[in-house]
Amino acid sequence: MTVQNALLSGVTGLICEMDDALVFGSAEKEHDERLHKVLRIMQKCKLTLNGEKSEFTKQFVKFLGHIIDFHGVPNKVKAIHDMPPPASTTELRRLLGMAHRLGKFSQESTDAPAPRHALLRKNVPYSWEQQQKDLFLCVKRLCSSTGNLCFYDRCKPTIVSADASSFGLGCVLMRRQETDNWKPVSFASRALTRAKKRYAQIEKEALAVTWACERFSDYLIGLNFEIKTNHKPLVSLFSSKPLANLPTRMQRFRIRLMRFCCRISHVPVTELIIADALSRAPVDAASSTDNWTADSY
Repeated sequence: MTVQNALLSGVTGLICEMDDALVFGSAEKEHDERLHKVLRIMQKCKLTLNGEKSEFTKQFVKFLGHIIDFHGVPNKVKAIHDMPPPASTTELRRLLGMAHRLGKFSQESTDAPAPRHALLRKNVPYSWEQQQKDLFLCVKRLCSSTGNLCFYDRCKPTIVSADASSFGLGCVLMRRQETDNWKPVSFASRALTRAKKRYAQIEKEALAVTWACERFSDYLIGLNFEIKTNHKPLVSLFSSKPLANLPTRMQRFRIRLMRFCCRISHVPVTELIIADALSRAPVDAASSTDNWTADSY
Protein backbone atom coordinates (compact mmCIF):
# COMPACT_ATOMS: atom_id res chain seq x y z
CA MET A 1 0.00 0.00 0.00
CA THR A 2 1.38 3.41 -0.99
CA VAL A 3 1.49 6.43 1.33
CA GLN A 4 -1.33 7.99 -0.67
CA ASN A 5 -3.47 4.89 -0.26
CA ALA A 6 -2.88 4.84 3.48
CA LEU A 7 -3.69 8.53 3.96
CA LEU A 8 -6.84 8.48 1.84
CA SER A 9 -8.23 5.09 2.88
CA GLY A 10 -11.79 5.25 4.08
CA VAL A 11 -12.74 8.36 2.10
CA THR A 12 -16.17 7.88 0.53
CA GLY A 13 -16.38 8.34 -3.24
CA LEU A 14 -12.67 7.83 -3.84
CA ILE A 15 -10.79 5.17 -5.77
CA CYS A 16 -7.06 5.25 -5.14
CA GLU A 17 -4.62 2.99 -7.03
CA MET A 18 -0.87 3.54 -6.76
CA ASP A 19 -0.38 7.29 -7.39
CA ASP A 20 -3.72 7.78 -9.20
CA ALA A 21 -6.87 8.97 -7.44
CA LEU A 22 -10.41 9.21 -8.83
CA VAL A 23 -13.11 11.18 -7.00
CA PHE A 24 -16.73 10.62 -8.06
CA GLY A 25 -20.24 11.55 -6.98
CA SER A 26 -23.85 11.09 -8.02
CA ALA A 27 -24.32 14.88 -8.28
CA GLU A 28 -22.07 17.92 -8.64
CA LYS A 29 -22.59 18.98 -5.01
CA GLU A 30 -21.70 15.53 -3.67
CA HIS A 31 -18.68 15.34 -5.99
CA ASP A 32 -17.39 18.75 -4.88
CA GLU A 33 -17.78 17.92 -1.18
CA ARG A 34 -15.78 14.73 -1.59
CA LEU A 35 -13.14 16.48 -3.71
CA HIS A 36 -12.67 19.23 -1.11
CA LYS A 37 -12.28 16.61 1.60
CA VAL A 38 -9.58 14.80 -0.40
CA LEU A 39 -7.75 18.06 -1.17
CA ARG A 40 -7.82 19.08 2.51
CA ILE A 41 -6.27 15.75 3.52
CA MET A 42 -3.60 16.13 0.86
CA GLN A 43 -2.87 19.69 1.91
CA LYS A 44 -2.61 18.70 5.56
CA CYS A 45 -0.24 15.83 4.72
CA LYS A 46 1.70 18.01 2.26
CA LEU A 47 1.05 15.79 -0.73
CA THR A 48 1.72 17.46 -4.08
CA LEU A 49 -0.45 17.06 -7.17
CA ASN A 50 0.83 17.29 -10.73
CA GLY A 51 -1.19 20.14 -12.24
CA GLU A 52 -0.64 18.97 -15.82
CA LYS A 53 -2.05 15.52 -15.03
CA SER A 54 -4.94 16.68 -12.84
CA GLU A 55 -8.48 16.96 -14.27
CA PHE A 56 -11.48 18.43 -12.45
CA THR A 57 -15.27 18.33 -13.03
CA LYS A 58 -15.08 16.07 -16.08
CA GLN A 59 -17.92 14.08 -17.65
CA PHE A 60 -15.43 11.38 -18.56
CA VAL A 61 -11.82 10.62 -17.60
CA LYS A 62 -9.11 8.12 -18.44
CA PHE A 63 -8.25 6.12 -15.32
CA LEU A 64 -5.92 3.10 -15.18
CA GLY A 65 -6.12 2.74 -18.94
CA HIS A 66 -9.93 2.86 -19.08
CA ILE A 67 -12.20 5.61 -20.35
CA ILE A 68 -14.86 6.06 -17.64
CA ASP A 69 -18.03 8.15 -17.94
CA PHE A 70 -21.43 8.27 -16.23
CA HIS A 71 -22.43 5.06 -18.05
CA GLY A 72 -19.45 3.14 -16.63
CA VAL A 73 -16.56 1.88 -18.75
CA PRO A 74 -17.63 2.10 -22.43
CA ASN A 75 -14.55 0.41 -23.87
CA LYS A 76 -15.45 -2.75 -21.96
CA VAL A 77 -18.44 -3.20 -24.26
CA LYS A 78 -17.06 -1.51 -27.38
CA ALA A 79 -16.89 -4.89 -29.13
CA ILE A 80 -20.68 -5.13 -28.70
CA HIS A 81 -21.61 -1.49 -29.32
CA ASP A 82 -19.69 -1.28 -32.62
CA MET A 83 -20.60 -4.73 -33.90
CA PRO A 84 -21.71 -4.55 -37.56
CA PRO A 85 -25.20 -5.83 -38.46
CA PRO A 86 -25.45 -9.47 -39.60
CA ALA A 87 -25.19 -9.87 -43.36
CA SER A 88 -26.65 -13.37 -43.59
CA THR A 89 -28.95 -15.80 -41.81
CA THR A 90 -25.93 -17.59 -40.34
CA GLU A 91 -24.60 -14.38 -38.82
CA LEU A 92 -28.07 -13.55 -37.47
CA ARG A 93 -28.31 -16.95 -35.78
CA ARG A 94 -24.89 -16.39 -34.24
CA LEU A 95 -25.91 -12.97 -32.90
CA LEU A 96 -29.15 -14.31 -31.44
CA GLY A 97 -27.25 -17.20 -29.86
CA MET A 98 -25.01 -14.73 -28.03
CA ALA A 99 -28.05 -12.69 -26.98
CA HIS A 100 -29.73 -15.83 -25.66
CA ARG A 101 -26.63 -16.73 -23.63
CA LEU A 102 -26.39 -13.25 -22.09
CA GLY A 103 -30.12 -12.51 -21.93
CA LYS A 104 -30.69 -14.60 -18.82
CA PHE A 105 -28.87 -11.94 -16.77
CA SER A 106 -30.96 -9.03 -18.07
CA GLN A 107 -34.40 -7.72 -17.21
CA GLU A 108 -34.90 -6.73 -20.86
CA SER A 109 -36.08 -9.06 -23.59
CA THR A 110 -35.38 -9.48 -27.29
CA ASP A 111 -38.52 -11.49 -27.85
CA ALA A 112 -39.39 -9.96 -31.21
CA PRO A 113 -40.44 -13.07 -33.18
CA ALA A 114 -41.85 -11.34 -36.26
CA PRO A 115 -38.67 -9.69 -37.62
CA ARG A 116 -36.51 -12.52 -36.33
CA HIS A 117 -38.47 -15.44 -37.72
CA ALA A 118 -39.05 -13.67 -41.02
CA LEU A 119 -35.32 -13.91 -41.75
CA LEU A 120 -34.80 -17.39 -40.30
CA ARG A 121 -37.40 -19.13 -42.45
CA LYS A 122 -36.15 -21.34 -45.25
CA ASN A 123 -36.36 -20.10 -48.84
CA VAL A 124 -36.93 -16.50 -47.69
CA PRO A 125 -34.56 -13.89 -49.22
CA TYR A 126 -32.40 -12.17 -46.62
CA SER A 127 -33.29 -8.49 -46.32
CA TRP A 128 -32.42 -5.96 -43.64
CA GLU A 129 -35.43 -3.69 -43.05
CA GLN A 130 -36.33 -1.27 -40.27
CA GLN A 131 -37.84 -4.03 -38.10
CA GLN A 132 -34.61 -6.01 -38.26
CA LYS A 133 -32.57 -2.88 -37.54
CA ASP A 134 -34.65 -2.23 -34.42
CA LEU A 135 -34.16 -5.84 -33.32
CA PHE A 136 -30.40 -5.56 -33.86
CA LEU A 137 -30.20 -2.42 -31.70
CA CYS A 138 -32.28 -4.14 -29.04
CA VAL A 139 -29.97 -7.16 -29.03
CA LYS A 140 -26.84 -5.00 -28.73
CA ARG A 141 -28.42 -2.99 -25.91
CA LEU A 142 -29.33 -6.18 -24.07
CA CYS A 143 -25.88 -7.76 -24.50
CA SER A 144 -24.07 -4.64 -23.22
CA SER A 145 -26.54 -3.62 -20.49
CA THR A 146 -25.39 -3.21 -16.91
CA GLY A 147 -27.52 -6.21 -15.96
CA ASN A 148 -25.27 -8.41 -18.09
CA LEU A 149 -22.00 -7.07 -16.69
CA CYS A 150 -20.38 -7.48 -13.30
CA PHE A 151 -17.65 -5.69 -11.43
CA TYR A 152 -14.19 -7.22 -11.50
CA ASP A 153 -13.23 -8.99 -8.28
CA ARG A 154 -9.85 -10.70 -8.17
CA CYS A 155 -11.02 -12.84 -5.25
CA LYS A 156 -13.59 -14.61 -7.44
CA PRO A 157 -12.79 -17.34 -10.02
CA THR A 158 -12.04 -15.85 -13.45
CA ILE A 159 -12.03 -17.31 -16.95
CA VAL A 160 -10.99 -15.97 -20.35
CA SER A 161 -12.80 -17.34 -23.39
CA ALA A 162 -10.98 -16.78 -26.70
CA ASP A 163 -11.73 -17.76 -30.27
CA ALA A 164 -10.45 -17.04 -33.77
CA SER A 165 -12.26 -16.95 -37.11
CA SER A 166 -10.55 -16.77 -40.48
CA PHE A 167 -10.44 -12.96 -40.25
CA GLY A 168 -10.84 -11.90 -36.61
CA LEU A 169 -10.28 -12.57 -32.91
CA GLY A 170 -12.82 -12.42 -30.09
CA CYS A 171 -12.60 -12.81 -26.34
CA VAL A 172 -14.53 -12.22 -23.15
CA LEU A 173 -13.40 -11.99 -19.53
CA MET A 174 -15.90 -13.58 -17.12
CA ARG A 175 -16.21 -13.88 -13.35
CA ARG A 176 -18.21 -16.40 -11.34
CA GLN A 177 -21.16 -15.13 -9.32
CA GLU A 178 -22.37 -16.42 -5.97
CA THR A 179 -25.15 -18.28 -7.82
CA ASP A 180 -22.47 -20.24 -9.73
CA ASN A 181 -23.31 -18.34 -12.93
CA TRP A 182 -20.56 -16.70 -14.98
CA LYS A 183 -21.08 -13.06 -15.94
CA PRO A 184 -18.91 -11.00 -18.32
CA VAL A 185 -16.61 -8.24 -17.12
CA SER A 186 -15.33 -7.08 -20.50
CA PHE A 187 -15.56 -7.93 -24.22
CA ALA A 188 -13.00 -7.41 -26.98
CA SER A 189 -12.54 -8.19 -30.67
CA ARG A 190 -10.23 -7.20 -33.50
CA ALA A 191 -9.57 -7.98 -37.13
CA LEU A 192 -6.52 -9.89 -38.33
CA THR A 193 -3.84 -8.33 -40.49
CA ARG A 194 -3.44 -9.63 -44.02
CA ALA A 195 -0.36 -11.60 -42.97
CA LYS A 196 -2.14 -13.25 -40.04
CA LYS A 197 -5.07 -14.30 -42.18
CA ARG A 198 -2.58 -16.69 -43.80
CA TYR A 199 -1.79 -18.39 -40.48
CA ALA A 200 -2.86 -21.99 -39.99
CA GLN A 201 -6.04 -22.22 -37.90
CA ILE A 202 -4.20 -23.61 -34.87
CA GLU A 203 -1.87 -20.59 -35.01
CA LYS A 204 -4.85 -18.23 -35.19
CA GLU A 205 -6.35 -19.93 -32.15
CA ALA A 206 -3.04 -19.63 -30.30
CA LEU A 207 -2.87 -15.96 -31.29
CA ALA A 208 -6.42 -15.46 -29.97
CA VAL A 209 -5.51 -16.90 -26.58
CA THR A 210 -2.29 -14.86 -26.39
CA TRP A 211 -3.98 -11.64 -27.47
CA ALA A 212 -6.89 -12.16 -25.04
CA CYS A 213 -4.55 -12.54 -22.06
CA GLU A 214 -2.52 -9.50 -23.09
CA ARG A 215 -5.69 -7.51 -23.80
CA PHE A 216 -6.94 -8.21 -20.26
CA SER A 217 -3.50 -8.17 -18.63
CA ASP A 218 -4.48 -5.41 -16.16
CA TYR A 219 -7.04 -7.83 -14.72
CA LEU A 220 -5.00 -11.02 -14.97
CA ILE A 221 -1.41 -10.32 -13.88
CA GLY A 222 -0.74 -12.14 -10.60
CA LEU A 223 -4.08 -13.98 -10.76
CA ASN A 224 -4.74 -17.69 -11.19
CA PHE A 225 -7.30 -18.02 -13.96
CA GLU A 226 -8.54 -20.42 -16.63
CA ILE A 227 -8.45 -20.05 -20.42
CA LYS A 228 -11.19 -21.74 -22.42
CA THR A 229 -10.75 -22.68 -26.07
CA ASN A 230 -12.67 -24.93 -28.45
CA HIS A 231 -9.45 -25.93 -30.23
CA LYS A 232 -8.37 -29.10 -28.42
CA PRO A 233 -4.75 -29.34 -29.74
CA LEU A 234 -3.94 -26.06 -27.94
CA VAL A 235 -4.37 -27.72 -24.54
CA SER A 236 -1.29 -29.93 -24.93
CA LEU A 237 0.68 -27.34 -26.93
CA PHE A 238 0.25 -24.73 -24.16
CA SER A 239 0.56 -27.03 -21.16
CA SER A 240 2.24 -30.44 -21.36
CA LYS A 241 4.27 -30.47 -24.58
CA PRO A 242 7.96 -29.45 -24.11
CA LEU A 243 8.65 -25.94 -25.30
CA ALA A 244 11.63 -27.06 -27.41
CA ASN A 245 9.37 -29.40 -29.42
CA LEU A 246 7.00 -26.65 -30.54
CA PRO A 247 7.21 -24.80 -33.87
CA THR A 248 8.93 -21.44 -33.58
CA ARG A 249 5.75 -19.36 -33.83
CA MET A 250 3.97 -21.46 -31.20
CA GLN A 251 7.03 -21.21 -28.95
CA ARG A 252 6.79 -17.44 -29.02
CA PHE A 253 3.09 -17.45 -28.22
CA ARG A 254 3.69 -19.77 -25.28
CA ILE A 255 6.62 -17.67 -24.03
CA ARG A 256 4.37 -14.59 -24.04
CA LEU A 257 1.93 -16.46 -21.80
CA MET A 258 4.58 -17.41 -19.23
CA ARG A 259 4.00 -14.22 -17.25
CA PHE A 260 0.42 -15.34 -16.59
CA CYS A 261 -0.63 -17.93 -13.99
CA CYS A 262 -3.14 -19.70 -16.19
CA ARG A 263 -4.35 -23.14 -17.16
CA ILE A 264 -5.98 -23.89 -20.48
CA SER A 265 -8.89 -26.23 -21.02
CA HIS A 266 -10.95 -27.42 -23.97
CA VAL A 267 -14.71 -26.78 -24.11
CA PRO A 268 -17.28 -27.47 -26.85
CA VAL A 269 -18.11 -24.60 -29.19
CA THR A 270 -21.52 -24.25 -27.50
CA GLU A 271 -19.71 -22.88 -24.42
CA LEU A 272 -17.79 -20.37 -26.52
CA ILE A 273 -20.76 -18.69 -28.21
CA ILE A 274 -19.83 -15.15 -27.12
CA ALA A 275 -16.16 -15.29 -28.14
CA ASP A 276 -17.11 -17.02 -31.40
CA ALA A 277 -19.66 -14.32 -32.30
CA LEU A 278 -17.18 -11.53 -31.50
CA SER A 279 -14.41 -13.12 -33.60
CA ARG A 280 -16.71 -13.16 -36.64
CA ALA A 281 -17.73 -9.51 -36.23
CA PRO A 282 -14.50 -7.76 -35.17
CA VAL A 283 -14.73 -4.02 -34.48
CA ASP A 284 -11.10 -2.97 -33.93
CA ALA A 285 -9.04 -2.56 -37.09
CA ALA A 286 -6.01 -4.77 -37.63
CA SER A 287 -2.74 -3.11 -36.72
CA SER A 288 0.89 -4.08 -37.19
CA THR A 289 2.03 -1.80 -34.36
CA ASP A 290 0.82 -3.89 -31.40
CA ASN A 291 3.48 -5.65 -29.39
CA TRP A 292 2.05 -9.06 -30.29
CA THR A 293 1.72 -8.61 -34.04
CA ALA A 294 5.26 -9.09 -35.32
CA ASP A 295 4.83 -10.99 -38.56
CA SER A 296 8.11 -12.79 -37.94
CA TYR A 297 6.28 -15.05 -35.42
